[in-house]
Amino acid sequence: MPKKNSIRPKDEIAEMVEAYIEENELKENEKLPSERFLCEKWGINRTTLRNALARLIKEGVVYSVRGIGYFVAEKKLIRNLQDLRPLVEIVKEQGKELTTVVLSSHLVEADESIAKRLEIQIGEKVMELIRLRYLNGTPSLLEYSYINQSFTKGIEDCDFNTNSLYDTLERVYQIKPSAGSQKVSISYATDNESKLLQIPEGTPIFFLRGVTYSEGEQHPFEYFKSIIRSDNVKFFSTLRRKEEF
Repeated sequence: MPKKNSIRPKDEIAEMVEAYIEENELKENEKLPSERFLCEKWGINRTTLRNALARLIKEGVVYSVRGIGYFVAEKKLIRNLQDLRPLVEIVKEQGKELTTVVLSSHLVEADESIAKRLEIQIGEKVMELIRLRYLNGTPSLLEYSYINQSFTKGIEDCDFNTNSLYDTLERVYQIKPSAGSQKVSISYATDNESKLLQIPEGTPIFFLRGVTYSEGEQHPFEYFKSIIRSDNVKFFSTLRRKEEF
């Protein structure tokens, strides 16, 4: 019978560290016990522990301060892929602060890609809204929204530094998001994206894009793209059993 390896793989140790944080209810920015304490607690060596902690640092679970130790990182914003509520509501619900800087808000002519997704003719006018969203003061999401202008005359004049896009659509234009589709993939920060999001060029990021429909409409009113820091946001989706007929 093969001898059981007494050194657990780093993935298992990483899970144990996460479990320790939860079980001991460690708060954000609270210090973890020393490496020596954890190694003795679990009967592992420092190399294995450090490899596990390095993984957790990449995942944004913990962070290290040179010469001091490891600390619990701030929790990521959790985004449900099936949630169409405004981002400001989701952020507030999770106890975080959202601020917005509008980088651009004006009418443009729909190119082939935009026209296809909004189901309009190439060259038709759409509002292009580009926003940089900050979570607790950290630039975390770079968002591009293209709004079908035939439904929203004059929307380009609204101040979206202080007003929610979806709130404005519902309040002024009676457009309420009710359905849509979106796709998440992994990309890498370009030079411009890295400068805006304050991360190194080439850093892995989430790339989210999709379309949104309003109640009673057969055509989408919004096409959106989001460049999202993977160290500040994570996604999940609820699995549902398909109904059998």
